[in-house]
Amino acid sequence: MTINNKGNFLLLGIIILLVVGVAGATIYFLTKKTPPVSEAPKPGVSERPVSQESKEPTSTQAQESTSTEEIDISEWKTYRNEEYGFEIKYPKEGVLLKSKSDWMYSGCEDLCLGKTTAIKFPFPKGTKLIGKCVLICVKKVSPGKCKNLISTYVVDSRLVNINGIEFLRVEGTDCGMGKCYLSRSYTVGKEDKCITIVEVLKVFMHIPRDTKLLEYDYEKEMSVIDKIMSTFRFTNYDMSHR
Repeated sequence: MTINNKGNFLLLGIIILLVVGVAGATIYFLTKKTPPVSEAPKPGVSERPVSQESKEPTSTQAQESTSTEEIDISEWKTYRNEEYGFEIKYPKEGVLLKSKSDWMYSGCEDLCLGKTTAIKFPFPKGTKLIGKCVLICVKKVSPGKCKNLISTYVVDSRLVNINGIEFLRVEGTDCGMGKCYLSRSYTVGKEDKCITIVEVLKVFMHIPRDTKLLEYDYEKEMSVIDKIMSTFRFTNYDMSHR
């Protein structure tokens, strides 16, 4: 074999090796998969879960039957509304605000779309809570037109049955001026009368950096309204025969 032939074979071998190498590298990079990007965990809501709902209460959700644990109400006070024909009992530590002057420094705000009566309750100090009240809202409406009498952004709404009476239960929130009002209300209509009983927790929305406030138990603080509603009754009307 001549020297020229050897050189040609060597050159051909080098070319083949280069082609194989380039082809292999191309296939590797084309078939290599980019690892998926992990989604950063979303911050949880520690005080209260929020679902996406419309601002209007939805009465099409399945009706629930609400049962409350047996509680001792022997020392509870009674609130009775003769005009609207109902009464409730509430814990003895609650203070009925009989006039608008009583509202000053009470931590309560009138959020009702109608006549309002307020009951002030104690709350844990040193937390984000700055007010805890139960509002009793009443209003005359056209028969069948009773709606929630609290103006709020609706987080959740459903029909519930308490002691044979059907209520619209609404969880709501309304924020502004550095404060938020978290609410849980129960609404029922009786002929031309509309009744909403709601617990409102007033909380700080923005807290200065140098201020240390403790968290609070939302469900524990909001449980007052559920216990109160277990005592609700009409005094001159049987709702089971509507």
